[in-house]
Amino acid sequence: MSFSLKTHVTRRSRSGSGEAVTTRVRPYVRLAVQGKETVYIQEGRFYSEGGTEFTDDNLPDWIDDEVAKMTVAARQEVGLLGDDIGSNKKSV
Repeated sequence: MSFSLKTHVTRRSRSGSGEAVTTRVRPYVRLAVQGKETVYIQEGRFYSEGGTEFTDDNLPDWIDDEVAKMTVAARQEVGLLGDDIGSNKKSV
């Protein structure tokens, strides 16, 4: 699935009420370093400001340092392996 700032995926209730029901949550983290390109992480993947997915070959060199600053819980929320501090290994 591609990157989206829409973190809650919803559908209409089947009960007939028309109420929105959350079916999935897709949290993301925005990493910004002054003078560098902004990077988003969602579902274990890294994206540019424009939504283009980075490959392992073209990730900015500062990513490992910024990911290492995140808590284990935050890394897990966005799909990164929580115990690999500073690793770009994806859990998906």
